Amino acid sequence: MAIKVTNEDYNLLKKISNEIDEYFKAPNSNAETRSTDIYDYLKKKEFIREQFRTGKEFNQFLRKMQKSGVFKAVIPNSMVDTSDPYFYQWRFYRKSKN
Repeated sequence: MAIKVTNEDYNLLKKISNEIDEYFKAPNSNAETRSTDIYDYLKKKEFIREQFRTGKEFNQFLRKMQKSGVFKAVIPNSMVDTSDPYFYQWRFYRKSKN
């Protein structure tokens, strides 16, 4: 069964991607970070607080987008470890400067 992604979901993922890029522009940011760190940064943004009250809800959204096949197309500077089907591990990277 295919997972339905709405335009709102897609646009929200694009906003998250843009904010992740902003996160990595900070001079003290690491080259790699986990979703928990990204959520701690993003939850300062009103649009994130409105959509995701907890990091768990944020990760559920990421999982939905990953299962739909949209996630990697929108956030290519990422990696998801799905070896444990109950606990996905998300990593995000600074985009290369090619």
